[in-house]
Order: sequence, then C-alpha cells, then structure tokens
Amino acid sequence: MIQGKVSDPNLPPGINQDWFNMLFDSYMSTLRRNSHIQSALKELDETLADIDITCIIWKGAALINGVYPDIGLRPMDDIDVLVPKKHIEKFKKVIRQLGFIPRPAYPLTWNRREIVLDLHLDVVHSERISSRLTALPITAETLLPETLPLSNFKKLLTLSPQDDLICIATHALKHGFSRDIWLIDAVNLLTQYPEIIRKPENLIQRAQDLKATFPLYILFSLLETCPVNLDLGFICRLRPKKFGFFARLFVRSLKNARQIPYAGEIFYLFLLDSYQQQISFLLETMFPSRQVMRQLFPDKRFMPYWFYYPHRILRLVGMGMETFKALFHYRANEKQLHK
Repeated sequence: MIQGKVSDPNLPPGINQDWFNMLFDSYMSTLRRNSHIQSALKELDETLADIDITCIIWKGAALINGVYPDIGLRPMDDIDVLVPKKHIEKFKKVIRQLGFIPRPAYPLTWNRREIVLDLHLDVVHSERISSRLTALPITAETLLPETLPLSNFKKLLTLSPQDDLICIATHALKHGFSRDIWLIDAVNLLTQYPEIIRKPENLIQRAQDLKATFPLYILFSLLETCPVNLDLGFICRLRPKKFGFFARLFVRSLKNARQIPYAGEIFYLFLLDSYQQQISFLLETMFPSRQVMRQLFPDKRFMPYWFYYPHRILRLVGMGMETFKALFHYRANEKQLHK
C-alpha cells in the first residue's frame, strides 16, 4: 500500500478496489496525524535537552518509534507521557511554554490544536481512583530504572520491552480488552523482541514484582487464539494463584465473545489482597472525588457534586448488570453448544 497506487490493478486476492481505497485513505490519514505527533515529540525532546526532567513516552507514540515498521500503521489519539511525581509541575511549565493548554476538567490532559498530551503518574489512572494503585502498583518511578532511550530522540525515554508488554496488558485490562489494537501491539512487540518469551523467566518475575500476572495472563490467553506463530507454552506459569470461577469465566468469555462491557473495573477487585482493600476500592468507586464527579457529569453543574452520588451508584449497578449478563449469556450459549 505504501508503494502502490490507488488504481493498482495487481490487488491481492479477495481485496477489491473499494476496500483498497478505504485502506489507503485510512493509512494516509494515520500517517498525516502521526507525522504531526512525531513533530511534537521532536519539539518536546529539543526543549527538554537542557532541563533536568525525566519523562517516559509509552503506548502508541512509543510503539511507532521502535516496534511498528512504519509510522502510518498504528492509529492513536494522543501522546501518552509518564512523568515521575517530583517532576510533574516542572513538566507542566515546559509544555505550557510550548503552547499546550490544560483541559479545565482534566488537569493532566493538555491540548495544542490537534495534538493532545495525556500525562500520567502511573499506568492505572490513580488520580481518579487511588485504590487502583494498590491493586497494580505500576508508577513512573517503578518503571524508570528499566527505561531505554526512545529511538531517534535524545532526551525522551521509553519502556523496556518487557515493561511495555506488561503495561499494554494493564491498560487493556482497565478497558476490558475491548480493542484488538492492544493485541496487535503485543504481537508486534513480541515479533520485534522475541527474547521476551524465548526465555520468559525475567518477564514472569517482573510481572510478579509489579503484581501484574493477572492482566499479563489474560493477554497471553487471548494471543493463543490469534493466528500468530508464537511459542506461548509458558503461560501456565503466569496463571495467578487466585484465579477463581469469575476470572476463568471472564477469560473464556473474552476468547469467544471478545468483548465483555465494563469488565475491567470489576477485575481490579480480584487483584486486591484483602477485604479491607476491596471495600476501600468499592467505596472510592461509588463515591469518587469532586473532580472525578465533574468529569462524570460535565453537564450537571447547577447542583452540588455529591447530589449525583445516587445517580453514580445506579449507573455502576447498571454497568455491573451488563457485565454479568454478557458473562452468563456466553456461559448459557456454551452449555447449549455442549448439549
């Protein structure tokens, strides 16, 4: 597609001209947007050259610079940046000088025309629900010792390949593995760095240190269903000790249905070690901070934020019902097929 023409008569079998045109347009659109993102990254890199600030580029903006063979192959919405807590205020001053402006309701999300910088202190958005960090303690400080220079940049850093894989799994769990792009990211990462699974002991140990064996196990379980040539015989060693009925049902459902709505937040409960931590997580989820409530109900500013807590609880109940309905709908279908 990169070298061909839209009117190329030698299309692959099964690809008609309309499909090719659609794919070509999608590629060109992604290429244009990612070129703007690359320019913003270079500007940030040059600005940080003489400033004592550490930042880690992760997710799509990092993957197109070290994993994907072409920057037009991986669509993305924003630039995700992990910043150590001690550097966050200095980093905000830097990006403000570059013309970025924070969104009023989202102080860690900054815009400059079509470019969005999404700042993170950790990989689980603990600024919204702090108990998530108890479940998955993966902060910028935790990841920093294993970071590497980002390809083609002087100051910007990126995650080590094994940390990148763990963070892909963690981010995907938060969203219930609802998008196949994360599986494609993982496949490309493992293709580029086959040593990650050739000798998986380091990966397993790192996942255990970060308490991330659960999301990583789910990621590899889903990769087993993909038509890729990867030796995944080691995943039984990643299976968490606490892997009960609902966790097994979730994995089987994902393998078949590929989407279980709102499941990600529920499974944070399985990652917490005690009932006290689980109760704390539930309370914080049901009654989040004022800032989070303003994000959840942006059009309802004429009443105090706590007025909408019953609405929040009803919404969570509805989300939970949708999740369990999807899980047990799959279970019923599975039993029907066995009959």
